[in-house]
Amino acid sequence: RAGLEACGYKTVRDVGEAKPLELAKELGISHQEALKLWKLAAPQRRQDFLAQEEHSSSTALHLLAQVKKVRGVVTFCRALDNLLSNGKGVACGEVTEICGLPGIGKTQIATQLTVDAQIPKAFGGVAGEAVFIDTEGSFVVERLRQMAQSAILELERKTASSKSAEVLERRRNALEDFTLDNILRRVHYFRVYSHVEQIGLLNCLDDFLTQHNKVKIVVIDSISCHFRQGFDDMALRSRLLASMAQQLHKVANKYNIAVLCTNQVTTKISKGMGATFVPALGMGWEHASTNRVILQWNRDGEVPTRVARLIKSATQEPGRAHFRVVKAGVRDVDEAYTTDAFASLSGSIGGDSYESPAAKKKLRRSNSDS
Repeated sequence: RAGLEACGYKTVRDVGEAKPLELAKELGISHQEALKLWKLAAPQRRQDFLAQEEHSSSTALHLLAQVKKVRGVVTFCRALDNLLSNGKGVACGEVTEICGLPGIGKTQIATQLTVDAQIPKAFGGVAGEAVFIDTEGSFVVERLRQMAQSAILELERKTASSKSAEVLERRRNALEDFTLDNILRRVHYFRVYSHVEQIGLLNCLDDFLTQHNKVKIVVIDSISCHFRQGFDDMALRSRLLASMAQQLHKVANKYNIAVLCTNQVTTKISKGMGATFVPALGMGWEHASTNRVILQWNRDGEVPTRVARLIKSATQEPGRAHFRVVKAGVRDVDEAYTTDAFASLSGSIGGDSYESPAAKKKLRRSNSDS
């Protein structure tokens, strides 16, 4: 017993969770002795499994009823909401991945969703909080402030246009808590500088979400930053990525929250296809997310727009949605400049460009022509 405690094995469960070869090496005993010791812990392992099964088992009918009750994190872009989950936005209980070239709008969407997760229920939101895990240093708090102020103006506009007195009163009451300070206060920000810190933070995420039960979305921008270089042992990298994916799915399901990961792209050279851009982290990571979206530019018209292509989903058919990134945030193409909240938009923040006044003039002309 003293030898077990000296090696860090405090309980029978600790012994049962170890591998026989690990026990033999750490305790300095033969493989046969380690196997015998490991088997002695088997009853405890079975009890743990049965207890877990009793706690977590359910029926498909019960799960379907739960899914119907769940609201997703809606955005201010109806096209994206419809693309991702029939108008519900970024689905809760699932892991959604957004990939694309630098400057295409990944961080803009990620930042926007930290505001969107706080939209009051009176406006169709989930009235929660958000976690932003920054691996690249791309988070710009001034950009978050801009989006928050625009969200307040947009909801005030919707409140003013309410046709029912009951709806008007409910929305006015909800807006009392939807202030700039409260929005910024409800975004929990973490900066990580290595893959070790990233994995460590995700392993502690369970405890954090238990203490902060109002969190409705966890954003990781980006998931791939610390895993694209510095790994000589690719098998180790694959195991770490698989473990990280399991942890993300675990918290998404356990706390019924949305998990959004942004991902970079890399160049893939193949015969016949030449050089193409593909999401980073390889084929093994393709299975890590429930939904995968690729962001691209659409330059067919006079005014360039961004396109979100859904290429993987458990419930949705592949499709695409056009959107714009303006000073107010992520918006629909046909509504980008139709309200006072988005009246004078120009400039560039955080590497993502916003449409110039000339582009806005072309857009208004094309809308009037149609």
